Amino acid sequence: MPVHVVEAVGYQPATLRGHSRPLVLSLADGRLALTKLKGNPQTTHALVADLVATRLGRLVGAPVPEPLLVHVPTARLRDIPPLRSRPWISGLQYGALYVGGAAPVQLATDAAGLVNLHLLPLAALFETWIDNTDLKPSHLLAVPGSAGPSLLVVDHGHALPGAPRWTPASLAAGLADLPDLRALLALHRAAGRPFDLRPAIDTCMAVSDAQLTELVADVPREWGLPGSHAESLLSFLRRRRPSLPAWGAALTRRASV
Repeated sequence: MPVHVVEAVGYQPATLRGHSRPLVLSLADGRLALTKLKGNPQTTHALVADLVATRLGRLVGAPVPEPLLVHVPTARLRDIPPLRSRPWISGLQYGALYVGGAAPVQLATDAAGLVNLHLLPLAALFETWIDNTDLKPSHLLAVPGSAGPSLLVVDHGHALPGAPRWTPASLAAGLADLPDLRALLALHRAAGRPFDLRPAIDTCMAVSDAQLTELVADVPREWGLPGSHAESLLSFLRRRRPSLPAWGAALTRRASV
């Protein structure tokens, strides 16, 4: 399914960190998006990684934000004050639906009460598949909800070996690389819940080549992703998929220690 495109109409002041200089922009449909823009110091390769990885996460049902393409017209670069502070480039940007009230998970108080904690093994396997090199406690959020808080894993701009400025060479060299999953495993241990990766393995292995091809093909052309980089990204995801059962078994053993 194509990514929803929404126009930016304003901004929401927020204290944010990150070398990509993200902003919370208000959208024409009334929602907010944590937006990474073209012209950021990490280049559009970080936008590509975020878009493809987050869409893949949504496809398998991992607890990741809804990805959006945020259209920022040239006029908005003048109308929205924070957009005047850097040489941003108008057009389509990467956005993740912004949820107010979310805060980093506190292991001592939040872990056992997360209503979607059953998705933790799937999150661990998915983050392994994309080799998220920046999976840290501050990226594991507890999102308020009527039934209780839910886990949300955010910021996938550092997915892929060599991130954020990954290249075909870094992807080829990192085919066997594994990310640091200590933050997710610490959450698992704090919650004291079973860690069964078998359903997660089945779900990830069911993703087809055609679905992976679509994810990469849907990267906006204006982001300037060279054909060789797109082919290498697709190959990376395809070639890592057969290793997921073995990596999942190893994760299960680590989680039981």
